[in-house]
Amino acid sequence: MLGILFIIGYLIVNPRHEVEKGIGIASGISGGGYGFIQLTFYGELTLSVLAFIAVAKIAATALTLGSGGSGGSFIPSLTMGAALGGAIGQILSFFFPETGGNPWIFPLIGAAAFFGAAANAPLTALFIVCEISGSYTLFVPALLAIIPAYSLVGKWTIYPEQYDVRKESPAHRREFMVDILEGIKVKDAYMKDALTIPADKTVKEGLYFAEKAGHMTYPVVDKDGKMVGITTIMALEKQREEGADYRKIGLICVKEQDVIVAYPDEFLEDILHKMDTYNIGRLPVMKKAREEGEVSEELIGIISRSDIIREHCRRWSRIKGESS
Repeated sequence: MLGILFIIGYLIVNPRHEVEKGIGIASGISGGGYGFIQLTFYGELTLSVLAFIAVAKIAATALTLGSGGSGGSFIPSLTMGAALGGAIGQILSFFFPETGGNPWIFPLIGAAAFFGAAANAPLTALFIVCEISGSYTLFVPALLAIIPAYSLVGKWTIYPEQYDVRKESPAHRREFMVDILEGIKVKDAYMKDALTIPADKTVKEGLYFAEKAGHMTYPVVDKDGKMVGITTIMALEKQREEGADYRKIGLICVKEQDVIVAYPDEFLEDILHKMDTYNIGRLPVMKKAREEGEVSEELIGIISRSDIIREHCRRWSRIKGESS
């Protein structure tokens, strides 16, 4: 289709088959349009070529993007604007010859106005003009061109996922978020009175206790209260289905050395990462203790996702209260 557009333009706009016009048409339709924009700045394109590219580039970009091709929208929009601005500049220079001294001014302002309107980014377009021209001389003329174009387009934009304010954008949302869990440790949120199941209890007794307590995970402790492992209501149900109602829980629980645990000085962010990584909802909280020269771990509580959420809500309420 782009080739057909080129042939149509070449035959209509360039009946004498001039090389310069052919290059201008090709650079305007094919690719992004860098070369075409440069030619408009140099004033080397005729009014017919500029007018044709102003229309043909719109069709070429729509065909490329609509068919799933990769062509972008930033440079093509500048190309369309440069063609329109260059055409207007040549028309004005015909009636007012004194306006034709700097051929790059009209294409530059046209490109900025077109992009500023199409992208709903008038300030960006203004800065483009100042950056390319290297001064603020064209600031007011560019402003007078960009504002009407932007007003005519309204809320329509070539970037449909564009947000009105920065903080609503997913790409920048975290810049405005307060990480409430930052700095909060396990010792600030865990439950000290953890419900445990004695290791000498049977599977049947453990299921009765678990169903009555209403939790999913339980530390398993020996007669001295030391944790020897952990079990879940699903594991106990599986044992019952296998006919092991009277098997001791201490024999079938996950042993202590394989249990994922939390420590009082760990941050809640790290605990959430552990829970997500191992798909665990509750972690026993262990405190390291030294007994007779040996380091051991003592069960002091348990922490769950609900405990973390509760602490999060409490801290958030405090922040809202301080800001109001």
